[in-house]
Amino acid sequence: MPRIETPPGRASLRVAFTVVELLVVIAIIGLLVGLLLPAVQTAREAGRRAACTTRIKQLALGMLNFVDVRGRFPANYGDLSTNMDKGVWPSHGANSLGRTWISEILPFVERNDLAAGISFTAQFQNNSAFRQALPEARCPSDSGPSLRTDNLYYQSGPTASGAFGITNYKSVAGGNWAAPPFQIYFRCGGSRNCVDGSGKVDGSTGWSGEFTGNGVACRNTYNRSTNLTYLKSVTDGLSKTLAIGETVPDWCGYSMWGYFTGAHATTGYPLNYGIEKGDAALVAARSTAWSAFASRHPGGAAFALCDGSVAFIADSIDTALYSALGAINGGSDSGAGLPAGIASRKGVP
Repeated sequence: MPRIETPPGRASLRVAFTVVELLVVIAIIGLLVGLLLPAVQTAREAGRRAACTTRIKQLALGMLNFVDVRGRFPANYGDLSTNMDKGVWPSHGANSLGRTWISEILPFVERNDLAAGISFTAQFQNNSAFRQALPEARCPSDSGPSLRTDNLYYQSGPTASGAFGITNYKSVAGGNWAAPPFQIYFRCGGSRNCVDGSGKVDGSTGWSGEFTGNGVACRNTYNRSTNLTYLKSVTDGLSKTLAIGETVPDWCGYSMWGYFTGAHATTGYPLNYGIEKGDAALVAARSTAWSAFASRHPGGAAFALCDGSVAFIADSIDTALYSALGAINGGSDSGAGLPAGIASRKGVP
């Protein structure tokens, strides 16, 4: 093959990059990837947060559809054979099924298949329906398993073993917390599952550290005939009272969607409490802050209000205001950590 000579006076044609040029190109590409990666991660989280907001919105609409049909908000206590619409409640114990707001609204979120599989007589641990995952109750930002076998989840509930479905979404049981370090509570003169005028815990079963039920998902065992929550019960206003919020099962000792202790939380604990300590510390402390609302979204968590609207609440929210948002009847309440008239300032920031 004849050799091609470079014409006289013309520079030789270069057919490759030098090592220095390759390193410069690689450095530029690496810099661009480094700049784009956070933006990609942010965009992905924005998509997951939007999907999470949609799911909590659907649950809120299911809750309101339940209200339209049944005349009351779904309850979060008792077993399914109990006629709670007439104020008849069972005693809390290892053998009670533990009726939850989620199990009540299943037919209203197009899960009749799961609702039909719930036994009205079976004990919690023997009910196969509660061993199923419920994707509608899982936040896309929380990639953990939807079935849990950790015995911590049953430590003060039923005598159970095996895997049970969990939830990222819990109904709001109120704005109280009776134990240190917060001890935020409402004084209601003993009128509704709150705290009497002397400061004595009057709600729940009087357990130390238990919050009392002045929220939508009331679970008090006293005054059973007046224990249900109706639209008229939300005297602070439907648009100013939280109904459903996010939690992270890994950080929470109770998250079973079919058992009442695992399906509600309180705004008496600060939002995203202890999140600055990191995931490992939160997992280790899950038996302490088990009833706090939290999320894996940066800066706050999604909530649904009693009117069906959805809001993202920043974890920098004022503690007293956040507590009051969890109460349905804070208008006449005052107490530790709750300045008088806090209800007049209620509103989602």
